[in-house]
Amino acid sequence: ETPPLGNHPHSSVSIDPDRGTMFIGANNGHFVAFDFVNREMVWEAWMDEKPDGTGLGDIKTTAAVDGDTVYVSSWDQKVHAFDIDTGERLWSYETLQRVMSSPSVYEDTLFMGSHDGYLYALDIDPSLSDDDRLRWRTSLGATSTSSPTVVPEDGLVFIGDHNGDTNAVDMATGEIVWSARMAGRVSGVPTLTGNSLFAFDSTGVTWRFDAE
Repeated sequence: ETPPLGNHPHSSVSIDPDRGTMFIGANNGHFVAFDFVNREMVWEAWMDEKPDGTGLGDIKTTAAVDGDTVYVSSWDQKVHAFDIDTGERLWSYETLQRVMSSPSVYEDTLFMGSHDGYLYALDIDPSLSDDDRLRWRTSLGATSTSSPTVVPEDGLVFIGDHNGDTNAVDMATGEIVWSARMAGRVSGVPTLTGNSLFAFDSTGVTWRFDAE
């Protein structure tokens, strides 16, 4: 078993099988890299203070593992990039509100939603400033706690929002290509199989769309 994380681990575990490391966060802002082979902590990190001063940012998202970096977002309104071996914080980017959308990384771009209603596309180059990191952000018109599904062969990112929309967004430009209204909030992760995109809403209904 892992050492206690402190407060209600809400996020799912992310795994780096080559390193034998798993990553998980908790509601007290504690983020841990744990060696699941030798059963020992590799490193730990903490989120920043929430803007309302009520403590460190809750981690309710699932970390994205990509090469030598792991990314996690939290209620401190930011997404953070950490060196996967040492836990050194490489960069952070702040949105306008808290983040419950898990990051998705494809090549050199990170995608995520936010309570501020935007879908963000960020350049993951650690040498960039915050001003240069933002590639685009697109208003979805409502809070997004959904996590993005990236489909590079179609050049699209799929994400839901609290208006009840499932949105198909152009990866390169941020333009909303199409949007479909459902019966309730969409907070889950859209799932693609073949040409079919599946999403479920807060009324308990699962919807199927033609992804193209």
